[in-house]
Amino acid sequence: MKTLTRLAGVVALTCACAAQPAPPTDDDVAHREGLSWDAFRAEAWREPFEGGVWIVDGDVPVPNERLLRELWAARHGGGDALIVHQAGGADARWSAEQAHALTYCVSTGFGSRYAEVVAAMEAAAGAWEEAADVDFVHLEEEDARCTASNERVLFDVRAVSGQRYLARAFFPHQSRATRNVLVDASSFTTTTPGLTLTGILRHELGHALGFRHEHTRPESGRCYEDASWRALTGYDRASVMHYPHCNGTGDWSLELTDDDRGGAAALYGAPDEEPPPAPPAVGSSHRVFVAEGEARVIGPFAVMPETSFVATTRGVLGDADLYVRFDAVPAEDGAWDCRPLADGGDEDCHLDVPPGAELAFVAVRSHAGPAAASLEVAYTGPAFAGVVVDDLGRLVAFANEASLETLDDEVGLDARAAANIVAERPLADFAALDAVPWVGPAALAQLHAFANAPSEEALILEVANTARFEVLDLEVGLDRRAAEGIVAGRPFATLEALDAVPWVGPSALEALRVWATGGGTPPTPEPTPTPGTDEARILEVANTASFEVLDVHVGLDVRAARGIVEQRPFATLEELDAVPWVGPSALDALLAWANR
Repeated sequence: MKTLTRLAGVVALTCACAAQPAPPTDDDVAHREGLSWDAFRAEAWREPFEGGVWIVDGDVPVPNERLLRELWAARHGGGDALIVHQAGGADARWSAEQAHALTYCVSTGFGSRYAEVVAAMEAAAGAWEEAADVDFVHLEEEDARCTASNERVLFDVRAVSGQRYLARAFFPHQSRATRNVLVDASSFTTTTPGLTLTGILRHELGHALGFRHEHTRPESGRCYEDASWRALTGYDRASVMHYPHCNGTGDWSLELTDDDRGGAAALYGAPDEEPPPAPPAVGSSHRVFVAEGEARVIGPFAVMPETSFVATTRGVLGDADLYVRFDAVPAEDGAWDCRPLADGGDEDCHLDVPPGAELAFVAVRSHAGPAAASLEVAYTGPAFAGVVVDDLGRLVAFANEASLETLDDEVGLDARAAANIVAERPLADFAALDAVPWVGPAALAQLHAFANAPSEEALILEVANTARFEVLDLEVGLDRRAAEGIVAGRPFATLEALDAVPWVGPSALEALRVWATGGGTPPTPEPTPTPGTDEARILEVANTASFEVLDVHVGLDVRAARGIVEQRPFATLEELDAVPWVGPSALDALLAWANR
């Protein structure tokens, strides 16, 4: 019989001593229904250290305020926010590949307790390894730098003090920054009979594997938390995940029961039951820029059922959120299979491709302001006519949109293949493209390479969003003011947004294009006019005044005013004088306005 309970959240072991608040009864829960967001937030508390998470109900960690609001909506607002990622049929659990590499470090910050924690972690991990096909791996070489930002390990084990719990853990879907097992100093001095550090960590590693408190079931009669879980099996009062004081029949030794072991094996397989999936065979890199409130969908990627699919974002600028969904486009309202929802920073999705799934869609969404992320996707894809394809949607879209000349001359297809593609489109999918006469492995490889080459716009935005000021100023050759404006205003999701930066105009965009595409040495800008001179004052007005000021107040010909606005910024009077309808009288008028 399987006994463990699953959820889409995280939990922690609280102290059973009298100083802790009494567990809520069902009457307490009924009384709290309808609690306002402000009241709910006021009852929560946040760990008072860098990277600390929100804690609710005394023992439930929530990574950030956005997820805290979702938890409130699920409990008190009639929503289902914390179980939405199960709507797509995917549990928040480790992929079969990742389950064999649950790497961790133990901080040397435990001091004289370090060896005790190492031994307790080894024993606690061993209990789960004997029950299920999982492997916890202690990387001792990382212990001296065991922090929440260490990406050489999957999670860290660190010491804290003065918290309202003995320890807390995390859930598999969380981002690296919040994947930590925090052990409070009180864990070493508890007087609760039978409670040991090893027992505490057995319970916490159950959470790290994805198991929920067993006593949240209605059958317990006490300590109800919420209904955001999916039952694997019947209720077990003696489970390692059940607090004894919540009408449990076990004790505080927190040992795994036979039913616990059966439930763990049901989720992850029996120990050494079968080898994990082969590592992903296809890799794909994408630099993604999104405007505020928008989403960029990447894919679909052709995948094989029961293999691993990994999507990660790195080097994030702004608030970029990662979404993954199989066989459909991810939606913000809950139709997704993975969504870490970290506060900025890096996000990870490690998933097993469900049986029957053929495609994976990835989306990067901006929550507030423009955002940029470097997306890496790794997976095992099927081979079509001997060619492994990493982005079917992009390839088919290109085949449907490219002109005959592009397919023939630029892509280099056989003329018969190019003509047949044009004649038979629109092509519904990759299989239709593969079936076109004269389209074989070589043509598919050519189309794939050409379709996946980054556009000039993407390359320009890449430079503008990532290059240091010194590179933009000295190597790309931008006006210093343009370089400063780009650094201050990025990230940019579109060329229009970049073009709107003061002192960025056609010449700056061309310099960025030349630099980004490696097309030669960018043009060297003319020296900046000496401040205070007539030339500098004229250029200041021409580069900054609105069209209305140039037209009405300066008194320029409307065609001259429009030309100046469209072609600026100008580095020299020669550039300004070259604008149609700008001549000596226009320059005199600009100087008169500047000296007014």
